[in-house]
Amino acid sequence: MNRPILSAASTVSRLGLVLALAVGPWACQGRTDPPDSPSTREPAATQATQANSQPTGTQATSQPTAAAGLSLPPAVVASLLPPYLKIQEALAGDSTVGVPEAARELAAAAKAGNAATLAAAADALAATDAANIKALRDAFKVFSNPFSEAALADPETKAKYMVVHCDMAPGTWVQRHRTIRNPYYGAEMLECGDPKN
Repeated sequence: MNRPILSAASTVSRLGLVLALAVGPWACQGRTDPPDSPSTREPAATQATQANSQPTGTQATSQPTAAAGLSLPPAVVASLLPPYLKIQEALAGDSTVGVPEAARELAAAAKAGNAATLAAAADALAATDAANIKALRDAFKVFSNPFSEAALADPETKAKYMVVHCDMAPGTWVQRHRTIRNPYYGAEMLECGDPKN
């Protein structure tokens, strides 16, 4: 019988894929152990504290970086939300349709609100190749991380929208629905993330 001999590299590659598939859902939440293990049965208060204390990730990129701890007036946050949510929902749906247009709206709203750092990040997002969803997601993250912190600081926005952090991205975003929709991974890990509010 002629059976193909698997190379060591092929075997290691397959093993890595199996491990990624087996561990992936738990690693998304900062864990590498199965859901029934003792470490995943922590009290809800402990889990909430851990989710709220996780740092926002940084992105090494040539695009402008927005300052952490950004503070925006509630009216500016409200003006940024409509185009921002169009982008978040499109990327979570693995789509780039409408993203460049919404990014231009986002940049205009940021400029009108005197949020120069966010305006620069939104301009970079608008200039990103619309056919490259990974590049769009990376550019969105540069805007979204500080914007999400500003949204959390606004009581009205915090009450109406959910802010979510994904350790795997690492990145934070605002979304309108309570079911997690990860814009950084889409269908690959759609529900990966921990609510911050």
